[in-house]
Amino acid sequence: MKILAVRRPWPYLIDGNHKTIEVRSTPTGFRGYLGLYNSLSKPDPDEYDYFRYELGFDVSVDDLVFGEITSLIEIKDCIKLDTLEIFMSYQLEHCLDVRHFRPGLYGWVIGDVIPLPRTVPFKMPKGCVIFANVPDELILDTGVVIPDVPATT
Repeated sequence: MKILAVRRPWPYLIDGNHKTIEVRSTPTGFRGYLGLYNSLSKPDPDEYDYFRYELGFDVSVDDLVFGEITSLIEIKDCIKLDTLEIFMSYQLEHCLDVRHFRPGLYGWVIGDVIPLPRTVPFKMPKGCVIFANVPDELILDTGVVIPDVPATT
């Protein structure tokens, strides 16, 4: 199974169904379920302040999960966010403000979010920045039922 690495604090919003578009600089043809990996990277202080004070999520950095797979997320679509007008029209879905915009962005549209019964510690292999592959058993051993939807790329 593929996992998608996302830097803290954004997985917190994805797991809570507050963030339904993950903004990336590259498009994806992937459709289906993958694991959401809360990366080991520390949150950028400006992004964390934005998360806490402007979005209103008063969560301590120490309370954010890192280095673990927390859920399965469904990637349903990929949309171009290549103009400021388009980017801002999806602000409620991606939870970012104008400071995060730059030409050439894409929105990976998230559908279903399935929390894992227990998180799975994991360390991304060297060289893996966006995706990594993990054995299905690593996820299945949590007791989660993976929807029977074939993944496509």
